[in-house]
Amino acid sequence: MINCSRLMDQASLNIINVGKKKLYLSKKGPIIFYYPLNYPSRQKVQSRDLLSTQECLDLFDEANNMDTPFITMESEDPLERDDLVDIISYGSKNGIKIVVAMSHRFITESRVKVLKNAGTSYIGVNLDEKFSGNLKENFRRCLRNLQYLKNEAIPFGIKLYLKEFDEDELAEALDCMQLNGVKRVAFYQLPPKHREWERFRNNRRRLMDFLLECAMNKFDMDFATENIYADGPYIYNYAVNKLKNFELGKKILLSLSKQGGCKAGEKIIGIGPTGDIHPCPTWIDFSVGNIKDKGIAEVVRENNICISNGKIKVGMRCMVCDFRNICRGCRYRMYTENGDVQTINDPACYLTDNEINIEKK
Repeated sequence: MINCSRLMDQASLNIINVGKKKLYLSKKGPIIFYYPLNYPSRQKVQSRDLLSTQECLDLFDEANNMDTPFITMESEDPLERDDLVDIISYGSKNGIKIVVAMSHRFITESRVKVLKNAGTSYIGVNLDEKFSGNLKENFRRCLRNLQYLKNEAIPFGIKLYLKEFDEDELAEALDCMQLNGVKRVAFYQLPPKHREWERFRNNRRRLMDFLLECAMNKFDMDFATENIYADGPYIYNYAVNKLKNFELGKKILLSLSKQGGCKAGEKIIGIGPTGDIHPCPTWIDFSVGNIKDKGIAEVVRENNICISNGKIKVGMRCMVCDFRNICRGCRYRMYTENGDVQTINDPACYLTDNEINIEKK
């Protein structure tokens, strides 16, 4: 995830904004994404196949031993799982920050109070990708739900799923969000159908230009983009080449180098509803083990699909890119497109050869 606003504000990427507070992550372990009921947009898993309560508590114990700073638990309605409150309470009492990501449709006054009392640190509100029509009107539909979060003083943010978008419409929606107290918006650009990557890349450039302009001039809120680490180098180029602010460019580059690009299988781990371990929460079609059989740390040590002794193995274009160490491409997209994570380029990379300095080599 790349925080556009914080980079342009010269802030460090090891700060997570939680409401009006800044949570400095002192823990250095992997961030874990856990799907307690089902994978996104897939059928629910039979309850008998889900991780048991004790297996979930064991997962949290291991996460604590691995120095995990926080665990994100995502489901349309996570409280559909009866023991979720006990699991959250256990993790919270053991020093792990708990983030719950859920559909706005299931945010009710009673659920918010339950989640707060359990020790939830932050709630990510997903605006369903099933929405059609005007983004501003879609957001207005969930205003009452968000009021419950504000009443209980639980930090929250909005996640938007984008395919095609209109800049004016998106600006109206963001303005409405800011007026209603939203402090953070994450943007997830849905992957293209039929491998229309050129259209996807063009839309990504438009989105980044729009967000950077908003972050600089229009909105006092955090904008974060997900799943494409080329956004970082793009922001750097924006600061250096468009703004001519070389000092800001240095600070952006320093922040990006601390993050180190995609950390799938290293600093980001996905856990499925039945205990399958994935290199990242998006790469759910590929499992490297199951926590019922082996611990997460052991599986990560044994698996070198995404890493190889710290050496980055990616496609030829990525290998000669000036930003390869702060981006590293997306192994999931490489694998999905070609069944290979070591020799194929990331199809979502929208940076030109000139922007990554290939033409000079």
